[in-house]
Amino acid sequence: MQHAMTDSRRKQVPSLPASCDALVLHTLRAKYQGGHMWGQADSIVTDMPSPAHWGWTKRGEVWTPQWTTQLAVWQASENY
Repeated sequence: MQHAMTDSRRKQVPSLPASCDALVLHTLRAKYQGGHMWGQADSIVTDMPSPAHWGWTKRGEVWTPQWTTQLAVWQASENY
């Protein structure tokens, strides 16, 4: 299988369409921003849930979008 996964094939992977998993995570982030953040924008005291359950990952002190929960194609193919 490693012979089939050459560098030239790996370059084609980013051109694949987004997965259903990526859509779900994007929807969670949009719901968090629209429902929680903008929903409490006029409040002095806000009660915000952790973004960890809404498609975000904390790296150090910075929250970054979680793009997928699935393994990358080349990582998943190594198991076969």
